Amino acid sequence: MANDPSEASTWLAKQKEQMRQDVTDFRLKDCKECRYIGGGVIMIAGSYVGFVGQRRASLRGGSFISRVPSALVAGVMLSLGILRLSGINPFTSSESEIGIDFLRKVFKNKDSEDSAG
Repeated sequence: MANDPSEASTWLAKQKEQMRQDVTDFRLKDCKECRYIGGGVIMIAGSYVGFVGQRRASLRGGSFISRVPSALVAGVMLSLGILRLSGINPFTSSESEIGIDFLRKVFKNKDSEDSAG
């Protein structure tokens, strides 16, 4: 049957695993110039966002709260720029670097504790 839910979930699981394997196999090292340009542009954009947010808040006579959104975006962009310059990829699934897949281990451990307890 083509509409079997278990068959669809099995297919989806296989596709997810294949995509994860393709991404982990396709690791390219950036050249220094690419990292410098990419990190610098992100940091400049973050500085610009912070500057414009600060200027708009001061022109409107806004309070501290009116500066928070642009300050958060600027901080994130500056952090990503620094990570890019240092060569750390925050979006990798490698064990040795910061990665999104790190949370999967946390949730798996939590699920196993919940089922055991």
